[in-house]
Amino acid sequence: MAKKKLTNADYARLAKSNSKFVPSQKKYRRRKAFNRWEKAAISRASNKIAKASRGRTLQPLTKKQARKIDRAFVIGNGIRAVPVRAAEIVNGNLRVERDGNFTIIREQKGRKRRWHYIHLLPDINEVIIALEDIAKKLRRNEVASVHVLTAAGIEGVGHTIVKDDTGQLIDFLDEVDESINNEEIAPVLLHFINFINKYSSLDPSFEEWFLGLAYFVEKINP
Repeated sequence: MAKKKLTNADYARLAKSNSKFVPSQKKYRRRKAFNRWEKAAISRASNKIAKASRGRTLQPLTKKQARKIDRAFVIGNGIRAVPVRAAEIVNGNLRVERDGNFTIIREQKGRKRRWHYIHLLPDINEVIIALEDIAKKLRRNEVASVHVLTAAGIEGVGHTIVKDDTGQLIDFLDEVDESINNEEIAPVLLHFINFINKYSSLDPSFEEWFLGLAYFVEKINP
């Protein structure tokens, strides 16, 4: 069966949709007719967005946000957006922090959560410092659910940190090595150790797709 040929109206709709993620497509938004080179450019942008969206949702960035955010989070290749978890709806309330990290409110089944995205190198020392910082910010009636963050999005399995973890994680710093497997270590730290050790030895491009961690905070019953 022959593939349906797109009309000018179809290309106009594609260009309008593309422009949310690819700034170079904005020049086509109000056009009603396109030559073959313009149609090709619109198709290429649409294909890039579709490829980048596989298994995840893209959250577009404003020009101001794109200037402030850590470049490691940005899709790139002409796409001005960050990846978020496909299973959840993002309401667009994204805030870039001074250090280039960002927070965003995401919703699933009517439940809203403020997620914090932290860029880290795949280095256990950096992970420990970040986990300590999270624990210090918690109140007594709060817990943080911490997840590995990669270019594919947030890992589904999260591990809990409570305020009492403050000061304990750093004590394990001298014990960290490639063979560590100590159940006394906070599960979140052990998970990151195993994750980094496993993939850094298996995949030469690991440093390119490991982004750091993401977490949200919830209150617990006293």
